[in-house]
Amino acid sequence: MNVREFYRMTKDEAVYEDESFERPHGNWNSVNINGFIRSLFRGHAATPIVMADVNACQTHCDALNDLASRHYYNMLTQQKKRFVSLDGKHRRECIRSFLNNEISYTGKVINLDGDVRGVRNKFFKDLEPSEQQHFLNSTLSVIRFESLTQSDLSSVFLSLNANSSLTNQHKRNALQTPIASWTRKMRREHRALVASLCGAKSFASMKPEEYVSKVYQHCVDIKSDVGDGALNSLYWKGVGMSFSEVYSGIAKQAAEDVLDVLTSLASVVSLRPQKRVLLTLACHNVITSGYFVSDEAKFCENVFKLDEQLEQDSRAQHVRDVESNKDIVESDYYFEQKRQNWSPRRADRQQALWDEIIKDPQSYGLENSSNATAAK
Repeated sequence: MNVREFYRMTKDEAVYEDESFERPHGNWNSVNINGFIRSLFRGHAATPIVMADVNACQTHCDALNDLASRHYYNMLTQQKKRFVSLDGKHRRECIRSFLNNEISYTGKVINLDGDVRGVRNKFFKDLEPSEQQHFLNSTLSVIRFESLTQSDLSSVFLSLNANSSLTNQHKRNALQTPIASWTRKMRREHRALVASLCGAKSFASMKPEEYVSKVYQHCVDIKSDVGDGALNSLYWKGVGMSFSEVYSGIAKQAAEDVLDVLTSLASVVSLRPQKRVLLTLACHNVITSGYFVSDEAKFCENVFKLDEQLEQDSRAQHVRDVESNKDIVESDYYFEQKRQNWSPRRADRQQALWDEIIKDPQSYGLENSSNATAAK
């Protein structure tokens, strides 16, 4: 269809962007935007935009008596959504923003007579009428699915991106599993925190959701594997299930408590990605041991110092052990456990930290929850 028809069909929030599918906003820059607009002017926009037709899919699922899918599409119908976006969100958004004069274009434009000229930072409204008409008449490829269940949406999305640059977390997020929606919820609630701990540019690759997944897995078992394979299994086992059927409510609450403590720390101290694992381990110890942080600045300052001291001490011990011809297992030493970050030996690092902190909790800005309750 041509750009004019596509714009009319998808405007006014008619397209539902399910957080399970597509990459988050932020993957496109000015090069991508200018390149796509240029390809439309030239008639070279060959990659299709893929959507599911809500009304048609709802009729299909009614016939199958697929209750979960019927509920999903009925919800979208009530929201007056006509389509579910499966691929091409950034291209669709680019067209909408350009025609609404929200973004400018730098590149070659073509008019109805085929004349070409270069423009720089021009909005659509600033183009010649003949150039505007040529752009609106340009064609693009659109695929509309009309018989997809809710689970089929995930399958189509993953097949479309089988050879693309999706991260492992993008693929996990596409599964219809409650752990995916929970990690997205945590990312929204702790946006400032995960931006600090994962990096400001991490949202597009879904690093915050991956981090939250690791925190949950750690709260299930502090010695558990939190690598890609383990996280894949974590997500897959919940497909089509409710959270309580396959996941731990206790670990979920513990993970949320850890994130709450970290958010409290971030409100006082500037946190850095390099401290992500250290702070996660320390905060997990705090909440599981009946303490709370009463002085965030003191806690961070002294935990950071403790981490450095334990590393130095372990390196010195390593030298002594080598000199005495002792059998060496590198991962037995704190400095190596620190280097390995999320490896299962993080449990030993966490214990080493807490063994020192518990000797004088107040010097780390900690108070015992039971004592605070009694005082009240």
